Amino acid sequence: MLSFTRGRSRAGILVAVVARFSGVTRQSELIVVSFESGKPEPRNIYVTTIGRVSGLPREFEIWFVTLRGKYFIMAESPRAHWIRNIERNTHVKVRIEDRQFEAIARVLDEQNDADLFSAVRGLMRIKYRWGDGLPVEITPIDQH
Repeated sequence: MLSFTRGRSRAGILVAVVARFSGVTRQSELIVVSFESGKPEPRNIYVTTIGRVSGLPREFEIWFVTLRGKYFIMAESPRAHWIRNIERNTHVKVRIEDRQFEAIARVLDEQNDADLFSAVRGLMRIKYRWGDGLPVEITPIDQH
């Protein structure tokens, strides 16, 4: 049996919760639907940075959210290698489903970007039930 609930988060994105019932166990799956497109967002994004020491491309898979046409990812630590790579070279390549594009990444500052910092953390909590990291904004170059 399936039950379906939907609503809007405080950030203005559509949220759908699907609860699956199997015997005596119940599993809930959170499906986030993009407010802008009305379609379910994929779970992961692939970002390629340039290694600050090696100069070689470094691709990683990571959770993300979208807001106002930009993508946001979250680091567990400000010392993560990919964060340090972005601090050295803000140019990144992004792959999401069948789309690829170049972008500019920047680490958000908790004081100077307070509203955005908080909004991104909130969206991550809604989509993944975790949002305690350091947000990074990814702006496609055609929007930069």
